Amino acid sequence: MLGGLDLIFTCLFTVELLLKLGAFGVYSGKHAYLRSGWNVLDFFVVLISWFSAILGFADIDMGALRALRALRALRPLRLVNRIEGMKTVVHAMFNALPGVGNVAAVSLLFMLIFSILGVQLFGGRFGRCTVAVGAASASRTACEAAGHVWYNPQIGNFDNTVNGMILLFEIITSEMWPDMLHLMQDASEPNEAPSTGASLWAARIFCVAWITTGGHRVA
Repeated sequence: MLGGLDLIFTCLFTVELLLKLGAFGVYSGKHAYLRSGWNVLDFFVVLISWFSAILGFADIDMGALRALRALRALRPLRLVNRIEGMKTVVHAMFNALPGVGNVAAVSLLFMLIFSILGVQLFGGRFGRCTVAVGAASASRTACEAAGHVWYNPQIGNFDNTVNGMILLFEIITSEMWPDMLHLMQDASEPNEAPSTGASLWAARIFCVAWITTGGHRVA
C-alpha cells in the first residue's frame, strides 16, 4: 500500500517537474528552472525518489545505499516552496546563520578557556581503583601493582582538553552536574584516590564561574 502511494506521488512530482522544465527552461533565462534553489531541491527529491523506487523494483538492499533512500524524508521540504510564510521563515534562518556562527565561535572560546583551567585543576584527579578499600585503593601505582584496574568514572574527566569541553557541555545542560561537582570536590592529587573535600572550594568556584559566565554564553 505504502509502496504504491510512494510510486504515485513520485510520478506526480515527475510530471510537475517536466511541466516546469518545459515552461521555464532548464538553465538559460532569468526564470529558468534550475536557477531557483527551491526548484533544485525539488529536482533532487524527485531524483532520489526514482532512485529509491528502482532499488525497490530490483530488490537491492545495499547498506551504503540505505542512506540515500532515507533522503526521501526531504519531501516535506517541497511544501516550503509553495507556502510563502514558511519560505520567509527559512530565508530568515539562513540569513541568521552568520551571526549564529559568531556566537558559536565565542561560546567555544569560553568553553576552551574553562576546559584548559579544568585540566590544570582536576586533570588526572578523578581516577580510582576497582577496589574501594585497602592499601591498593590509595594510588594508581598501588592499585596496578596489586593487579587491579585504575579507571575514570563514566561521567567524564578533565584529563585532556577535549574531554574537559565535553564535560563542561554536560554541566551547562544541567545533566548530572551535582555528581560532577562531587567528583571535583573530592579530587586529590593526580593518580591518587579521591579524598572527601580535598578540592572543595576549587570545585565550587570553578562550577559557579562556569555556570554564571561561560555557561550562560554557550547556552
